[in-house]
Amino acid sequence: MDFTAIDFETANYKKTSACSIGITTVENGRIAGTEHHLIRPYPDYFTASNIDVHGIRAADVADAPTFDELWPQIRHHFDGRIVAAHWASFDMGVLTSVLDHYGLPYPEMDIICSCLMARSAFPQLANHKLNNVCTYLDIPLQHHRADSDSAGSAAIILDVLKRRGIETLDDIKRKLGVMPGSMHGGKYISAKGPRGRRKRQV
Repeated sequence: MDFTAIDFETANYKKTSACSIGITTVENGRIAGTEHHLIRPYPDYFTASNIDVHGIRAADVADAPTFDELWPQIRHHFDGRIVAAHWASFDMGVLTSVLDHYGLPYPEMDIICSCLMARSAFPQLANHKLNNVCTYLDIPLQHHRADSDSAGSAAIILDVLKRRGIETLDDIKRKLGVMPGSMHGGKYISAKGPRGRRKRQV
């Protein structure tokens, strides 16, 4: 299964305030590449609590593009793809918020969540935060660095796909009980686990 895994970091509590994005591309069952982009956020300020999480400051993004300036460069990673994230409802919430803010149309894509997939595949874990699942699977991670987080999400999914013999979105539904989400026709539907929505885990 080919897919793109993403991770956003935000500058403040506003979902429009994306300040970085990591993008990891998976082709033919292997990670083909990972990239990282800084983004000048809207609104353009950083809270101390967000800086404490990811270490990005206003000076780091002073010369970075706004999301609408970056989007033409990265849109091909989304359009017509399966797009994944760890606790995808957060990252897709950021994506839809910045697209709406800049008046950009939604890409056409399907959505999977590595957290929901890990929850189904590894129920024995106390929680399914990205760093804990990566530790369990011995996946290297610099947590809350967007490119490392996107690569970690991709590696978790690849592990689950291999363990469960999953090749299609229908297999994810049938073997894991996880419902993929989608963005089609300008509408967003979130991915859902077998027990419905739960508190965010990152």
